[in-house]
This record gives sequence, structure tokens and C-alpha cells, in this order.
Amino acid sequence: MNFIFYNTKTGIGTRKKYPRKDLEPIIGLSEDIKIYVIIEENQPRYDNNQYYLEKTESYTEEIYDNYEHIFIYRISWKPIEHPKPKIINNLNKSLGDYLDTEYPLWERTKHLAEKIELLNKDEHMLSESERERLELITGLDDWINRCRTERDVKEEEYVTNNVFPDFDNWDSRP
Repeated sequence: MNFIFYNTKTGIGTRKKYPRKDLEPIIGLSEDIKIYVIIEENQPRYDNNQYYLEKTESYTEEIYDNYEHIFIYRISWKPIEHPKPKIINNLNKSLGDYLDTEYPLWERTKHLAEKIELLNKDEHMLSESERERLELITGLDDWINRCRTERDVKEEEYVTNNVFPDFDNWDSRP
């Protein structure tokens, strides 16, 4: 257990261990000192995409157990909803992280260069494997666009209807 010895004259509290195991009053302690036991509530479970925790600390006049000389210093936690711009930013980050995991930038860059090279060729001169490669890359581009459209729909639903977006479910890579 941790305690705060609070000087009522100076308004300064110092964290210390209580010198007596039995928690009985300390003989000779100045009357200007109030003793508080620190009681911290468990942090609630919350979705950090939607909420952040606000910590509240307060000196109370609540007596601890049956020790009339010890009061409670309470630490509590309350989930607070992020502002809408932060949630939208988290949604965009979620999609970006998903795309970077499923289709890394190096691979997208490589495919873009291949696509430009293939599109610069005469369509009739493309081999069967080049056509298949172009079709694969175009399919991946379409998939990215579907994911972005899905993100836009989720954002619109949140902004207009207050439907909290799902950060975890995106269209699977083809």
C-alpha cells in the first residue's frame, strides 16, 4: 500500500510508506499532516480507436477502512470518446496499415512500373503472360480502390449517422 502525507499548510503531498504495519496512528505526527491511502481503480476495458482514458486523482474525506486518521486518495479512470476528426484519422491509419501489410509499398511501386511498361506496349504485341500480369496488377489496383471506397463509406456513416466504423474488416486482397 502506498500513502500520501499531505501538509495542509503548504498544500504539498509526499508519497511514502506508512511506518507502522498495523496502520495505527503515528505518535508525534504534526496535526498539519493528513494521511491518505492511495486507492486506484482498475482501468476499464475500452476500444482505443474510439476512446482514450481520462485519469482523475482526488483527495477525499472518505475514511479508509476503520482507521479514522487515514483518508482515501482516489485514482479513477473514465473512457472518453475521441473527437470525430481523431476517429476519422484512426480509420485512415487503419486502412493504411492494412494496405501496407497486405500490399507493401515496395510491391505497389514495382507493380506500377510494370503496369506503365506494359501499357506503353501495343496491346496486340503483349504475350499471354504479360496480359495475365497486367490483369493481376489491375485487379490489385481495383482492390485498393474498393478498400478506399469502403473507408469513405465507413467515414460517411460515422459522420452522418454516428455509426462507429469497424477498423478491422477490410476487403481481402485478391
